[in-house]
Amino acid sequence: EILRHSIASRPLTEHKTMVEFGSFVGYTATRMGRAVEVTYEKGYADGSILFEDSRLQGSNRVTSMEIDPIHACIARHVVDIARLSHIVEVWIGQVKDLIPRLGEEYGDLNLNMVFMDQRGTTFHDDL
Repeated sequence: EILRHSIASRPLTEHKTMVEFGSFVGYTATRMGRAVEVTYEKGYADGSILFEDSRLQGSNRVTSMEIDPIHACIARHVVDIARLSHIVEVWIGQVKDLIPRLGEEYGDLNLNMVFMDQRGTTFHDDL
């Protein structure tokens, strides 16, 4: 319920990235990736998004960050099984170390939403 509301409250726009702190097994990242995919499918069908434009401009991305390499590998596998690897990436490392990489990869003003789903022990540090 919380995830569905979070995704629905932030409309997808071009060049935007959704970020998740804490992948665990990739369930949330997969749901966010599927939401991006469905939005683009609807946009292609009704003509509000042109396929050529979205490919040239870059489409929405989901980046999930996980500190535990085992959980990150499981999450990547779940994303692969869901056939969402073209939308979802799982990065391994601490959030504080990976945040600068977001700016380098996608631009500083390119975040659509951050979903903080990590363990309670690191939540306040990442906040």
